[in-house]
Amino acid sequence: MVLVRQMAVLLLAGCIKARPPVQAPSSADVASTVSLGTIDTAHGAAVPKGLTDLLREVLSARRLNLQSVAAPDDFSRRLGTDHRLRWLADHNGGAPLLLLLELSAHRYDNLGGRFRWVVEVQLSIAPQSKPAATQTTRFAVPVHLQHAHGDASDAVAASLPTLRRRLSAALDSHLSGATAP
Repeated sequence: MVLVRQMAVLLLAGCIKARPPVQAPSSADVASTVSLGTIDTAHGAAVPKGLTDLLREVLSARRLNLQSVAAPDDFSRRLGTDHRLRWLADHNGGAPLLLLLELSAHRYDNLGGRFRWVVEVQLSIAPQSKPAATQTTRFAVPVHLQHAHGDASDAVAASLPTLRRRLSAALDSHLSGATAP
């Protein structure tokens, strides 16, 4: 009897479908700047190509278009997220929604021949018209790299599945509470 109940629960769990992404009311541009810092530099480390592809996929699933805005070399002098968002608002070409992705990756240990890294993420979403209504999400993603020559870019690439889930959830939350992006 217990086995039958467990099988029924497993069959029902298999039928649960993922919720579709929340759609923006209309197609809109999202100005996005990505900053990757390491233990040596506050900004300017190379961002993996897969991150731009991930941003484009997650946004397009919600009828949003990625407008990448390259951060200047002196971006690290803008110490606070508010200051960086103001810069993005001034240099984006009029996109109605701002997305600032601040990443920091550092290696902290070796364990069993694998190299432990942590990627700290601060994700900020703000309407261009109301920067005070910024929605910020902070989280850390532990990753293990197999090779000693792995760098911050490799650590970010390894964290992309978690980043995709968290970015999707943050965008769905923002869009469900917004009347227009």
